[in-house]
Amino acid sequence: MPEAIKPPYKSPLRKVLKILEHGRDNWKAKYMNAKAQIKYFQNKLRYAEQSRDRWKQEALALKGEFQQLQGAIKRNDLSVPTSDKKNIVNCRGKVRR
Repeated sequence: MPEAIKPPYKSPLRKVLKILEHGRDNWKAKYMNAKAQIKYFQNKLRYAEQSRDRWKQEALALKGEFQQLQGAIKRNDLSVPTSDKKNIVNCRGKVRR
């Protein structure tokens, strides 16, 4: 064989191909694992952002309701008079006297 056509490897081609194939398989497995982790963390981030947005909307709604009630109390003095405080319902639904 002429010098220019000789392969650069001294090992048999079947061994070289097996080594190269093994390296390619390892690289593909590593890539697929990294891709799966990226997708997992993207989904986790998306869920956390949606949850945060839901809580934020609920907090803003409650803040607006709280401000409305505070304004109503200031305008109309909606506080309970002391004579009406005789029958106060506690958190368990029982009447406290």
